[in-house]
Amino acid sequence: MMVGDSLQTKIGDAITKARYFGVILSPRSVKSPWVRKELELAMQKELETDSVVVLPLLFEKCEIPPFLKSKVYADFTSRYAFAKSLEKLLRRLALTDT
Repeated sequence: MMVGDSLQTKIGDAITKARYFGVILSPRSVKSPWVRKELELAMQKELETDSVVVLPLLFEKCEIPPFLKSKVYADFTSRYAFAKSLEKLLRRLALTDT
């Protein structure tokens, strides 16, 4: 990115080109208008392509946004959950065979 570039345009372009969009869920992120806007773009791409795009990643316990409640999320809030969630995430990203 160059000085003066539009962050909104660059981020929108990146979301459009990305295969996956990992959204870090925490009390602050679920309240952030900026995160909400990025998530709207990614959810729209998911609807248009009829494929999984949005990967919810629970970083801190928080209220899951209603439109993400039907999705399986990776829970990174405890040591026990971390290992299982990392395995699930890597499988989704096709970085492991297990």
